[in-house]
Amino acid sequence: MRPNLLVICGPTASGKTALAVALAQRLNGEVVSADSMQVYKKMDIGTAKIRPEEMQGVKHYLIDCLEPDEDFNVVLFQKMAKDAMEKIYDAGHIPIIAGGTGFYIQALLYDINFDNVNEESEYRKYLKDMADKEGNEVTLIDILGSREMSAEEKVELDEERKLLRDHLYVLDDKESFVLRLRYGLDNTPRKTQREIARQLGISRSYVSRIEKKAVQKLTKAIEAHK
Repeated sequence: MRPNLLVICGPTASGKTALAVALAQRLNGEVVSADSMQVYKKMDIGTAKIRPEEMQGVKHYLIDCLEPDEDFNVVLFQKMAKDAMEKIYDAGHIPIIAGGTGFYIQALLYDINFDNVNEESEYRKYLKDMADKEGNEVTLIDILGSREMSAEEKVELDEERKLLRDHLYVLDDKESFVLRLRYGLDNTPRKTQREIARQLGISRSYVSRIEKKAVQKLTKAIEAHK
């Protein structure tokens, strides 16, 4: 039987903090923040960070635990959140994951494996130092085929997004993760390869390789169903 776990996700200032505290008090829980900025000390403005008096005695994790010049990414979040959850379970309490950084929460819930990102540091350095000569500007035209509209228009069409989402099952976790961010498939703002690389703590070239492989798989799957 899996242990209990609660997740509260939503945009900034949507009431997540108050709800998490109320549920923690009612259910004997402790809160793990899933926010990419609240983890930093001194970054209170614009992050809607909970104040000590608002915690009402409920223990919170991943709040004010890093200095502003320290690195933080989804790989570190996943490890730190898992460690926090183990402590909460050991205390006989229920973890409540609360935050607005959706891809962090997905990485935790679906246990996305980033091991090969952290290994082979020399290879990663090589990729980082390489010029991003190929694959950086992959568009949905590569996936959906040629039509009488621009790639930008394609991205905005709900039916095209649905077509992509319907075939994400052919991708592994990392490939699906990258494409969801790249093309806003979860109704979130689209991100560049550079932005994704920064968030994941990997090189842009590596993101490009993941995306290209995902595009090839999707192209093959979509063509097979036409």
